[in-house]
Amino acid sequence: MNSERKRNSKVILFLCNGVEEYEASVFTDAFGWTTTYGLEPIQLTTVGFHQRIKCAWNFTIEPECLLDEIDIEEFDALVIPGGMSRAGFYDDAYDPRLLAWIKDFDAKGKVVASVCVGALPIAKVVC
Repeated sequence: MNSERKRNSKVILFLCNGVEEYEASVFTDAFGWTTTYGLEPIQLTTVGFHQRIKCAWNFTIEPECLLDEIDIEEFDALVIPGGMSRAGFYDDAYDPRLLAWIKDFDAKGKVVASVCVGALPIAKVVC
């Protein structure tokens, strides 16, 4: 048996204003169950530009950390759920700071994933 213990994977769930809360919940649910019953725990950290995120359907959530409070070098993956333009999603999704993160993760061969229109800022950087 290998006595060396692998560290937990660490994933950023980036929450833009205007995020569709259901799309974000898919990640929290999947990683939550993986951590509870899976072979490799995954630490999911919610991050945003704002202390309170206004979601697409009149719902407000609070990310655990603001963008400038974390060191992205500690993370293995970045996931971006989609959102609604009328709720301000693209203001955050196309913010140069998030685009720089996407570019950094991609350049280092780290996982960058999305749901729905969360793919558009990724495409803006890597295509």
